[in-house]
Amino acid sequence: MAHDKLAKLANELGLKTKARKAHHATAHAPRTVAEESAEARELMLFGTNDSSLYHSREVPIIKNLQGKIASGKYDSEKSVALWKYWAEDAAKRYAKEFGGPWNVVFPPAARTEVARAMRDRFEAEQRTPTRRKDGMPVAVARKFAETLRAGSLRAEVRGDEIVFTGGMFGEHSLYLPVSNQERVQAHWDGYVSNNNGG
Repeated sequence: MAHDKLAKLANELGLKTKARKAHHATAHAPRTVAEESAEARELMLFGTNDSSLYHSREVPIIKNLQGKIASGKYDSEKSVALWKYWAEDAAKRYAKEFGGPWNVVFPPAARTEVARAMRDRFEAEQRTPTRRKDGMPVAVARKFAETLRAGSLRAEVRGDEIVFTGGMFGEHSLYLPVSNQERVQAHWDGYVSNNNGG
């Protein structure tokens, strides 16, 4: 019974249907935020919406891991250790903003859960070859950014990023070469919701 479910999932993901391949696909399938614990969900949402954390931690981790993939030295389990640094930084920033001891608000199990979810997300993005093909050209992004307004909230294009500004929680940016219009719109909707008490 379980083997049938794994084979079906592997088929949906376009993977070979050998049991070992199917098990690997399900063991590392990206989890949704709803499947995580409440602490992990809160930390994941906070961390993935913090632009300074993105630039200071996430981008360097992604570049490091992409280099390991390119050289053939990537280890999925070892990459979790890097994502734990990201989760710890996110927890510290959360505690600084909302109070409480960061290591109590987000215990080690929750931070590890988030680190694994970030690893899964990274691996899923690396397996999606069309991800970079549907990026938004800067000229199109400029026109689209003009339509994104909500009170004091605005969107603008800076270099190869679209940046949401005016929110009480700071700015949020997306890298245009890997962001299509639907992704930008979804992030904009989340930015508006988070900054309007949504």
